[in-house]
Amino acid sequence: MSLDWQIYCELVRRSPDPVWGMFPHPPVGTIAQRLGIARNTVWRRLKEWERDGFLRGFEVIPNPALLGVGLRSYFVTIPEPSAKQHFVEQLELIDGVFIVTIDLGTNAVLITVADLPSSQARRERLLRGISGVASVSRGTPVWLPTSARTLSIEEWRFISVLRANPTWSLERLAKALGISTKTASRRYDSLTQDRAILSFVVENFAKFPGVVGGVTILLAPGVDSRSVAQEVQRLVPDALEIPSVARAPGAPSSKLSFVRLIRSASEAEAIAGLGIPGFEHVSTFFPGVVKAYRRWFDERIAEVLARKWA
Repeated sequence: MSLDWQIYCELVRRSPDPVWGMFPHPPVGTIAQRLGIARNTVWRRLKEWERDGFLRGFEVIPNPALLGVGLRSYFVTIPEPSAKQHFVEQLELIDGVFIVTIDLGTNAVLITVADLPSSQARRERLLRGISGVASVSRGTPVWLPTSARTLSIEEWRFISVLRANPTWSLERLAKALGISTKTASRRYDSLTQDRAILSFVVENFAKFPGVVGGVTILLAPGVDSRSVAQEVQRLVPDALEIPSVARAPGAPSSKLSFVRLIRSASEAEAIAGLGIPGFEHVSTFFPGVVKAYRRWFDERIAEVLARKWA
């Protein structure tokens, strides 16, 4: 297993929440200790990922529940490779689009805001009207951690500055906000622990140092997905489970996805031949590019700040 893949697996596994807890200050020391390597080695690799275009950045958002909305997934088919870039560009024009993940095949997974039914219906019509799109199917609501916080104006401003500069140190963040580093640290810890702010990593797997292939396993009815996941992990230690946006981390599911570093396309399917009972269907995929769209959350945060300052 390559060192880059080991570091990436630890980065995901050590996060508080692999979907919404990938905060832009990775536990470099913990990863180094787990792998028995120098801290500087981990740090250098992360910087190389940024330079080479794999690690494109981090996104920080307020928990959508604090803005009175949820999130919803869509599955989009784009048969022609040449239409993908046009699709990604057109999404900028559709209000409420949040994240798109384009794989190296013909599929895209889209996450949008789940707001008024009329707004969602209009959004779906616009998605289907993009040139090159063959089909759009509505997925499940996206699982979000609960947060019962009522945020102060100072906390909303903190989120706004953190969102614009997610990799800043607490010292630099504090200076920009005109508060002490101790206050900034307390505020950051409070907001993250109460899940008032969420974060995810933006990646381009075409730029990863090695080919990453994946499998999605549809399980037979009544099969315990957690037991299957543990067995896959035991038999294929380099396989990394990709958490579903439709369920809480660790919750049972009818479907599992894993990725691993591969040398040939057939290795991506190797999990199917493990003889683990409960597999109903296995399909392969190759992860591609993640892109975040910032406009909806930026506008809502600006509106909240304007109201609270008024």
